[in-house]
Amino acid sequence: MTRRGFREHHLKGAFRVEWLAAILISIAFVSTAGGTPAGAAKSRAMAQQLATLRTEINDIDASLRSRRNLATTELRGLQMRVNELSLDEDAEKIRVQTLEAELAALQESIANKDEQSASLREAVLEAIAKLQKGVKNCLPFKMKQRLDALTQIGRDLKSGNTDAAAAATRVWRFVQDEQRLASTVEPADESIVLSGDSPPTLVRVVRVGTVAMFVYAGSNRWGRVVRGSDDTFEYSDIADREQQREIRRLFESVEKQILEGRYRLPLFQAGGSQ
Repeated sequence: MTRRGFREHHLKGAFRVEWLAAILISIAFVSTAGGTPAGAAKSRAMAQQLATLRTEINDIDASLRSRRNLATTELRGLQMRVNELSLDEDAEKIRVQTLEAELAALQESIANKDEQSASLREAVLEAIAKLQKGVKNCLPFKMKQRLDALTQIGRDLKSGNTDAAAAATRVWRFVQDEQRLASTVEPADESIVLSGDSPPTLVRVVRVGTVAMFVYAGSNRWGRVVRGSDDTFEYSDIADREQQREIRRLFESVEKQILEGRYRLPLFQAGGSQ
């Protein structure tokens, strides 16, 4: 309840009290007139009405005092809330000032990092170019996937989809994968252009690090991938029965996850049919 509403309500209550008091005075004045029995009965009735009106006046007065106390309490509570809101506003102002200071420090840090990031960006792009060249000159095992991975890193860096630090991390993971390729032996399915064919054929291969890749093309056709005279890799059939048996034994061992053994494999012979 606002102060104005409380004041109006209080005035209305006071007016009603004054009105009832006026009625009581009128009743008291009338009661003094007439001493007849009828007048006495009428006086008693008016006295009873007077007592009722006095009780009502007392009740109204008590109600007004109660409402006045309640309004005072509510007003005090509102004032306390105003004080609390004022404290909250001050705390929020302090928090905003702290955030503005942190933002200024962050912007300064970003400005310094931008210079470092530009240098790192160029280094990452240079590393990607070197790795792409190395993959092209390496054993053609899943070459398209490896080159696509490098291309995607460079594309994301140039488009802004990733920053220099994240791109550097991805390049480092790629290098770790290349190191794993150089030190592991594993079977895989690979598309290779066989001798005398033009479209690639999906064949079963066993990769020995990045040194050699042996091929089983089905129908007892065995071969390997070798570097040709033009420094590119190509498929070469192996006709020697003993070498075929060794390659078959290698395939069987790798499929059984037997990764240790001694094999007489044609690793470094020149290309061409044998």
